[in-house]
Amino acid sequence: MSKFRLLIFFCLPFVFYINGYADTGLIFRHLTRNEGLLHDNVTCIAQDSIGYIWFGTHRGLNRFDGYLIDSYRYDNGKINSVYYNRIYSIEIIDRFLWMATEAGIACFDIRKKQYIDVVAKDSDSESFYLQVRTLKRGNGGLLWFFTDRDRIRLGEVSYDSVKNQCIITTRKIGNDTEYVSPDFYPKLACDKSGNVWISGKDRLSCYSRGSDGELYFAGYSEQTSGHYIKEMRCDNGALWIAYWDKLIKYNVLNITTLEPVQTIPYSWRNVLTFYMNDNFVWLGSDLGILQIDKKGNPPTPAEYRHSPLDADSPGNDPDNIFLDRDNNLWVAAWGVGVSYANTTPKLFRTINSKSFK
Repeated sequence: MSKFRLLIFFCLPFVFYINGYADTGLIFRHLTRNEGLLHDNVTCIAQDSIGYIWFGTHRGLNRFDGYLIDSYRYDNGKINSVYYNRIYSIEIIDRFLWMATEAGIACFDIRKKQYIDVVAKDSDSESFYLQVRTLKRGNGGLLWFFTDRDRIRLGEVSYDSVKNQCIITTRKIGNDTEYVSPDFYPKLACDKSGNVWISGKDRLSCYSRGSDGELYFAGYSEQTSGHYIKEMRCDNGALWIAYWDKLIKYNVLNITTLEPVQTIPYSWRNVLTFYMNDNFVWLGSDLGILQIDKKGNPPTPAEYRHSPLDADSPGNDPDNIFLDRDNNLWVAAWGVGVSYANTTPKLFRTINSKSFK
């Protein structure tokens, strides 16, 4: 072997490492009806305690184990069973998967792999739960219920093993059983202590969790507007708020005092939701995915859009995004199923060996 070839042999691993580590592009894989989804309109995604990924679709529930897709349809003889299979939102608490569907709230026992009847303890709540389209997990066994317009309720969810029923017990939000917003589609963020911020009014409504576990109205935050908020999330003592044109990080000095410490502008307007890991904020829009560095370096977010010429791009017209515990980014898209990609840095990348001939 010549000295030149020997040098290339020993240098190649270092070229691979430097080249691969610098590559931050995401490679998306795709799941559709061809792979076993019940429907290509996927609306929501969740992960259970074992690690399975669950998809809500317009024809029922799917579970993905990394290799195969299982299907679970609601069918207990009810006339409106088809509407229970039109799923809009899912949240997992313990072994139960809660769903907001076209026909109201449904519950699925993950361990037994069967649907369970849902009973609301308050008789006047039945009409409310028929209008719920979004769920959000709170602390402990609490679940937030959002109608398709302007109302929010908080419920404690439990399981009656004797009657084999999932129970919803309404909990108060301050002094009220409902939070009614002047704006459509109010947003909510909850920290690890159970404190809550809700949008939809002139200022953010702030609620503190007492030692008795109840929520008490603490006042309004004067530092932030409660309007034009697309999504909110808490992360390590900070409140991140996505507005129509920017993402702002607020340090929480106390529950009603928020200090803006970072502003990241973006040009995409129709923000749907966002998730965070240690380094990045992943923001979903109907145009695609924005990858935003938490430290603002680089200041311009990376964009991931669908391209019909690139099989590794995400699906077009995203409807929702989800970041699992292994930092896999899942994109639910309208009419094209699910796209997913691992977001961790790549140490190696495949390169064309012809370049070294």
